Amino acid sequence: FIALKTIKVVKNNVRFLFIIFLFLVTISSAFLDNIAAMLIFAALTFTVCRYVGIDPKPFIIAEAVIVNVGGIMLLISSIPNIIVAQAAHLSFLDFVRISLPLGLLLFATTVAFCLFLFHEYFETCKYRSFRVGISEWSVVKDKKIFYRVAVLFGLTILLLLFADEFGVRKSFVTISMAVVMGLVAGEDLEEMW
Repeated sequence: FIALKTIKVVKNNVRFLFIIFLFLVTISSAFLDNIAAMLIFAALTFTVCRYVGIDPKPFIIAEAVIVNVGGIMLLISSIPNIIVAQAAHLSFLDFVRISLPLGLLLFATTVAFCLFLFHEYFETCKYRSFRVGISEWSVVKDKKIFYRVAVLFGLTILLLLFADEFGVRKSFVTISMAVVMGLVAGEDLEEMW
């Protein structure tokens, strides 16, 4: 779904595709560990680049760098973040207030540097035409479930942001919401675990 939607949104602009992928990798690595985010997006990148007929190497190189930027944005992004926050007695929101501005600055700097570094690559891809013959919704089995799980995912993020304020453990939030999402999606919980 993300791959098809992204190809349609960029309308033949490889630079824009590049920036969107870097943004998505950064956001993903803020919520997942860096290795998981990179594995997911490397596969997605190879698929999209093969589909539109462009070289994936500049994308993968930039994603490998920028995944670390997302890894500093949230307390849950990496183990060092958790260690630093505990040692400094920072709540989740306190950590975000400190790290998010730095992460955004690093994101902008990294994207600008990568666009400069791969300038020739983007010039060679300038007149590439992306044609998507199928709808992004064709890969979604049930739109109702898709929207429900998307809303629950957003709620999970909000609950993680305010878990310290409510005195709830983040591990409880993530596991509980994973179970709720599984139930909403109609998954067999025994198979999930």
